[in-house]
Amino acid sequence: MPTIFNMMDLRVFEELSQQTLEELGDDVPILETKENDLVDYLEPEEEEPLELRTPTLPVKLPRTSKKAPVVAIDASSTKVAETPKGVVYAVRASYVVLNGSYTYVSTKPFIFFVSEENKKDLYEELLEQCFGLRRRVNPPSLYQMRFRLARILERVVQLHVAREHKRSIILWDGALIAGTVDTPTGAIQECVESARDNGNITIAFSKKSRLYVNGKLITCLLEDYSPPVLLDVSQPAKEIFGSRQLGDVYVVKLGYLPFRVDIDSFYEKETQLESLASLLASDVGRDGYPNSLKIAHLSSKIDPLERMALWIDAELRSPFSLVEPFPYPHDFRLSHEAPL
Repeated sequence: MPTIFNMMDLRVFEELSQQTLEELGDDVPILETKENDLVDYLEPEEEEPLELRTPTLPVKLPRTSKKAPVVAIDASSTKVAETPKGVVYAVRASYVVLNGSYTYVSTKPFIFFVSEENKKDLYEELLEQCFGLRRRVNPPSLYQMRFRLARILERVVQLHVAREHKRSIILWDGALIAGTVDTPTGAIQECVESARDNGNITIAFSKKSRLYVNGKLITCLLEDYSPPVLLDVSQPAKEIFGSRQLGDVYVVKLGYLPFRVDIDSFYEKETQLESLASLLASDVGRDGYPNSLKIAHLSSKIDPLERMALWIDAELRSPFSLVEPFPYPHDFRLSHEAPL
């Protein structure tokens, strides 16, 4: 069972949250009544498709009965309310530990009032406090700020997991590509290297991809193959991403759906495939996607009742008073444990 912990980085989220809510002034936030959970995952920036040269042929993944501990991390964001000057967003992160049973731990929902006037200072302060980046940046649009806030929170939790857990498979939602608009190179490198130092291996599953081969999405290349099977596209991807690519890239079909999967490239191919086989034996559902990542996503979501409570909190300028069900003095709380 993971330790409930305190982190200075999460204290920064709480402090900046309260600072931004104070900027609401006399404006009354209007509750967001439309369902926006369909986009509460971390939506990537719009990017152009990338064409890869033709890779090698797919290979079967050897099965194993050897299981391994799994830790999966995800985060989500939601729109809580609007004012004439800006938007109130909420973000939350969760991680799931599978070691005989599923246990998940979630952060509080952190709420931020984001406006055109404060978004640059807020974004730069979070990057400096969480990643040590002291530089001027161009902030994203108000719409994209919700996803950037959640991504920063997710990276903080990923680093905590990498440092606190040992000899496990660590699962991310996304890709092991550094230097993207929402992932500073040093931050993602520190997460992957810290995990490696503790005997962990980092594997990222992506439900979307902008990589193509001969005009076809790479996830379509395994349509005619039965699971478990994988296609190595690491070298063609390396030609595009170069040193930004921190993991070997595969198209993996562990169930009836294929996914792009990145695995820490420090490890030999044999070790990478053994980890995938152990993941398949431990945690993968019929669709081929890890159950722990599904739980991490669901436990990070902010439901409509919580959104209502956060809206009242924003009106009262008293963050977390209505959404913290127990008086834990910690940033994280144990949420649930369920048998396999």
